[in-house]
Amino acid sequence: MVLLNGKRRHRSAILVWFGGVTDGTQGPDISTIPAIALRQVEVLRDGASAQYGSDAIAGVMNFLLKPMHNSCKC
Repeated sequence: MVLLNGKRRHRSAILVWFGGVTDGTQGPDISTIPAIALRQVEVLRDGASAQYGSDAIAGVMNFLLKPMHNSCKC
């Protein structure tokens, strides 16, 4: 399971694609998160299913982003 600032990240909102390969299970694309925006990455390998449910049996990766500062001196 992949989290972004503690919220679950999905690839798309498609739940069931009739006749498709995915059938509602798509892995998130973490290559869209720029490395310069990362503050820290938390990896939970064991015991994460007790907190996050059965989706987290394989583990949890939580990508924490740096806070945005809107200080433009235009």
